Amino acid sequence: MGYNKTPKSVLRVREYLELLCTASGIVTLSTKDPKALAYAIHEGLYAAEFLRWPKYSQLRKSYEITTDTGKVICKPKITLTLQEGTLSLEEVTDWMDAIANIVKYKDVEIPILLPNLAYNEDDFQLLKGWCEQNGRELVKLPIGCKILKAPTLLKDEESDHGNT
Repeated sequence: MGYNKTPKSVLRVREYLELLCTASGIVTLSTKDPKALAYAIHEGLYAAEFLRWPKYSQLRKSYEITTDTGKVICKPKITLTLQEGTLSLEEVTDWMDAIANIVKYKDVEIPILLPNLAYNEDDFQLLKGWCEQNGRELVKLPIGCKILKAPTLLKDEESDHGNT
């Protein structure tokens, strides 16, 4: 079954689309039925793109819509060619989410900040070991962690020293 491509599909979620137009970060919508709301938003975005509504037609390419318990999360899609600044992932709270997001943003050259990562020494050591094996450096901050891409030059120099 596909999405409806009617103006009603857009108008049904217009207030949420307006919110996404003005938002500059992650939007969290509390609801009793997150799957139904997420579906309605997806359908509205699809219809807006199909109908070429200028105000909403580009939102589908700009946001990733997911659900969690009691909420719909609308995350801006990240352009993977970022070269400056820091990619902050506030929604990451445990080390498994951290690894999943590091893999997801593997081409990002800038540091990845995980400000809400729950600190537990065992989990921190697991994440640190994973980062080291995968060309990343984990830096503990007073609140959360920062993931840096390890310089490839350093790896090449280490392998040259091991061969001589």
